[in-house]
Amino acid sequence: MNTTPDITPANHTPIVVLDIGSSSVRAMAVEQNQDGKLRILGIERVNNKPKTMCYGAVTNRSEVGFAISTCLKQLQQQVKTNLQRDIDISNVFISCGSRHSQALTLTAQRKLTNPLISETTLEPMLNECRQNASQQKKGSQEPQAVVYDIRCYNVILDKEQSYDNVQDIIGKRANHIAASFYLVIDKPDKDHQLQELFNTFSYTNTKIRPAKFFSKLEALSTALLTEEDKRNGCVIIDCGAQTTTMIIFRDGHPTRLMVTRLGGDNITRDIAVSCNITENIAEKLKRDFVNLTEQAKNVKLKVINCNTNQPQYIYTSTINNIAAMRVDEIFEEMLKIIDTEADFPQARILLSGNASQLEGLDSYLQRKTNLTVDFANHDTWLVNDTPPKYFDPALSMLVGTAACAFEFIEYESKQKSTTTTDKDKKTSKNNKAGLLDKIQNMWGQRSLFDVLFPEDKDELN
Repeated sequence: MNTTPDITPANHTPIVVLDIGSSSVRAMAVEQNQDGKLRILGIERVNNKPKTMCYGAVTNRSEVGFAISTCLKQLQQQVKTNLQRDIDISNVFISCGSRHSQALTLTAQRKLTNPLISETTLEPMLNECRQNASQQKKGSQEPQAVVYDIRCYNVILDKEQSYDNVQDIIGKRANHIAASFYLVIDKPDKDHQLQELFNTFSYTNTKIRPAKFFSKLEALSTALLTEEDKRNGCVIIDCGAQTTTMIIFRDGHPTRLMVTRLGGDNITRDIAVSCNITENIAEKLKRDFVNLTEQAKNVKLKVINCNTNQPQYIYTSTINNIAAMRVDEIFEEMLKIIDTEADFPQARILLSGNASQLEGLDSYLQRKTNLTVDFANHDTWLVNDTPPKYFDPALSMLVGTAACAFEFIEYESKQKSTTTTDKDKKTSKNNKAGLLDKIQNMWGQRSLFDVLFPEDKDELN
């Protein structure tokens, strides 16, 4: 690891990103230098109270809101104390996911009455795919799902010319167009929960406004995967406290998003119940002694029985067997999918999340899949002199969210600049047009980003 101090000037003012998990809320203050590298100014974590978040869904809005505001307050104070800098916590970029999250791909096609491809050509096809993914339930006015993210990853013109970069089709001519989109969807009640969460609580009389929501798929893939990884094929497994998420990339885009309702907390509870010990002791045993490798040593441990309050002895082989049984259950369906869908050459598995640090989990997955298994590595995003504690795989979601946020900020800035320049040109050219000039300025322009990522007050992108 290079520890040479980074002196590259900052490219943006610092931002705050938030990761709302089932077991805790994490907030990070970060700035980006002119080379695109991230400098972490501080990170805070506040544990959620039991049952306030359940498998990624908010079940107690006031408690989760309190955890978020507390986390942001502590982060603001940390940066103020350590760096003598002020950060704005009223606008935050957020990553989120739940056990109901899914990824799917849809294709729409059209015969073009106007052969000239413009920025709005894809809009009706995008809306068609969005509508198909969020169809209403039978006998209900509620949508089947809410679309959190939708992107066009391939366009074919006249059934023969293929383009992976959507911007490359602008200005070309064709009589027929087919566009493929991938979407991240979730249950509609989660959309309502998140919206209400940020609509109802405030911190020091300043309303906390979500500047942008990013899906777990987008944040993790940005932090961990190169374009080569996406093309060659890669599997991300994010191991959380209550859920385990698997994302499969192939041919440059995600082909599978699976969330199972099991995680590290299940292993802890199994050990606690089976050995008659508290969950706090079980968690410590899990972290310090569970080992899923075939060469794990058998050690005798002295613990307190929670029923009799008397000392007792248990062996690490016992807790290893308990953990292994639950790990088998957690990954059973995922291993079947990996066997059938991750059969591409050079495929590998990347582990992220707190529970991924279970000793021997990488060896376990390698034995089961015969694929290379590595731990998440987001260090390419960070400046040279980043402290080692920030390379923790559990922080990949925050790092990915920050990278997505700065990309979003940069793109929005460029689009506003382009729109302003075009308006100025029109104003100069039509200086004598009077009323027509005013009308043209009122129209403005619509960017390709607005077409592919429409901001809808009823949807979180």
